[in-house]
Amino acid sequence: MLQNPLQQLLRRTLVSVFALAASALLHATTLGRIEVACAVCSAKSEQTVIGSTNTMGAPDLDLRPAEMQRSTMEFWVQECPHCGYCAGDLAQGTPAEAAVVKSPAYQSQLKNPLFPPLANRFLCAMLLSDQSGRIESALRSAHCAAWACDDADKTAEAKQARTAALERLRKLKSEGKSLYGQKGADAVLLSDLARRISDFESAVASAREGLALAPESIVAAVLALEIRLAEQKDAGRHTLDEIPDPAAAKTES
Repeated sequence: MLQNPLQQLLRRTLVSVFALAASALLHATTLGRIEVACAVCSAKSEQTVIGSTNTMGAPDLDLRPAEMQRSTMEFWVQECPHCGYCAGDLAQGTPAEAAVVKSPAYQSQLKNPLFPPLANRFLCAMLLSDQSGRIESALRSAHCAAWACDDADKTAEAKQARTAALERLRKLKSEGKSLYGQKGADAVLLSDLARRISDFESAVASAREGLALAPESIVAAVLALEIRLAEQKDAGRHTLDEIPDPAAAKTES
């Protein structure tokens, strides 16, 4: 879930169409079924895991991958059908997380009818990460929940999930930590999250702050695009293949 640095994903957009097509033919998504013992309740269940996948095309500005990886999201988080524990790997867990799973807040989120089931799973994973102080994991889970809401045309719920992700990214920043460890990369996500919830002023401010760090030209170009979109009050989804000539970003600082 968004564990690659921004630069690595940006470079993928520069690969030729023929190379991407060949990769898609050779490396289609493969899935498998495994039996997993839940770390919380010890019950066993079958879970689907990803054997391999690929991406063909540009990721979104917030780094949601293109297909085929895009459609594997439902397998990024597992759910125990017995107790409702949600995690990337049900076999991993702690006693403290078991207490969270049993809490009313967790169980209410798991069964929240306003959110798609997949979004509920990610938001439950977020609650577990919050409990253990894993801010990066929590914000990624919240972000994935927003994508699940996007896919289900749940606009209000997507805004809630993005707001949760934005709050955690800002907390990470306030602690002097970085999600991507690359100049300007965190600002891209800060700006995009704010823009997608129609907080256009914050989106512009975050992008300009990122540009002030003098990031690599391609990152600067993405930040410049975020500024243009925010100034146009565009809260929609956009992809990295829309970035202009990186040299144009210099005029936005």
